[in-house]
Amino acid sequence: MADVELESIDVEVYSRLQVLALTISEFATAFGADDACIQSIEKGVYERNIIEKIFLYYYDRNNVLVGQITFSIDWEIYQIKMSDEKGNKFAINSSKSILEQLDKATGEIIRHVNRVRRALGVARIESSYQYRSEYNANERKHQEAQKYLGHVTGKYRGEIKENPIFEHTITCILDSLEELEIKISNR
Repeated sequence: MADVELESIDVEVYSRLQVLALTISEFATAFGADDACIQSIEKGVYERNIIEKIFLYYYDRNNVLVGQITFSIDWEIYQIKMSDEKGNKFAINSSKSILEQLDKATGEIIRHVNRVRRALGVARIESSYQYRSEYNANERKHQEAQKYLGHVTGKYRGEIKENPIFEHTITCILDSLEELEIKISNR
């Protein structure tokens, strides 16, 4: 009789918040975000629920904005899903990408973004963040959040408007994380 070797599978139970933060981090990494952005996601989404939107801006060699990715978290939907015991726990194989386990389409989304980045000649990526309304409405809370996240006030304060110069936009919502919307826009 032939010996059969079984592969050990390391399955862990993750909270909805862990899965949300890890999903955004994996996407952002695949989309070219720097370490400071990934750290902001960990601190501003996972450690404290401060960040509502994460923007990745793509510039070409001429410093022209050619693309933008927006991660939007609907914290109200998150609260509803989290309050359901079934919706708050995910069995995740820790040896595999969380994106592959959540939705088969994630690989194609990443390939699409990488094709567009190459086609548009992206030379530089910047990030910015929009905090939840309770942080924007209270100056003291806003300053504390900025200090905690290591952010500085940019040229926008409050809600950042979508950039109208983009010709193409794809919006993605994963079935298992309805509170996360990913909008990919480019020329």
